[in-house]
Amino acid sequence: MHTPSPKLERIRLSGTEKFTSQKKELEFSPLDFWCWAVSDIASNATRGILAEFIVAKALGIDTVIRDEWDDYDLLTKDGVKIEVKSSAFIQSWPQKKPSAPIFDIAKRKHYTDPETGEYRRFDEPRRVADIYIFALMKGTITKTSDPLNLDNWEFYVVKTSVIDERFGELRKVTLGKVREVSEAITFDKLINITLKY
Repeated sequence: MHTPSPKLERIRLSGTEKFTSQKKELEFSPLDFWCWAVSDIASNATRGILAEFIVAKALGIDTVIRDEWDDYDLLTKDGVKIEVKSSAFIQSWPQKKPSAPIFDIAKRKHYTDPETGEYRRFDEPRRVADIYIFALMKGTITKTSDPLNLDNWEFYVVKTSVIDERFGELRKVTLGKVREVSEAITFDKLINITLKY
C-alpha cells in the first residue's frame, strides 16, 4: 500500500526574495512574477481569487497563505465554511456588450481526505460550504486599479440551505436568481455582518 507523502510545507513569501541559480541570486523576485502573472486582477482567472481575498479581509479571516485545494474557500473563526463565487459585467477581452453575470453553484462529487490528502467521492453530491458569498464586480470597470476600489463591488450572502432549497441541482445561477434570495450589500456592510446558517 502506498504511504502518503507529507503535505508540502508552505512558506509565506514577502515578494523580495530572489530566484537563484548555481547558488547565485538572480535579478528577479516573486514580486516580479506576481506583477507579470496577476496584474490583470479583473481577469476571470484572477478575479475569483481576488474576491476570496476581499471577503476574507472583510470577515477578519486569516490570509497568510491561500489553500487552493480546500473543499471550501474560507473558514471563519467560528467554524463557518464559506464558498466565494465571483462574476462581472466586463471581461479582460474586447466585448460588444456587457456579460450577463453568472455564478457557479454546482454540487461537489469529491472531497479531499484531510488525513491522506486523497481525493474521495461523496456518497451523494453536495455543497460543502455553509454559506455562499457572491461577489459581483459591478459597472463597466476597465482600468486595472478599479477593482481595488471596493465601492466597485457588491456582495450577496446566501445560506447553502437556501441554495439547496431554491436551486436544487442547478450548476449555475444568474445574477437575477441570486437577487431573488439575497439583497446586495457593500463591502462596509460585509465587514459588520454576522454569519449564521
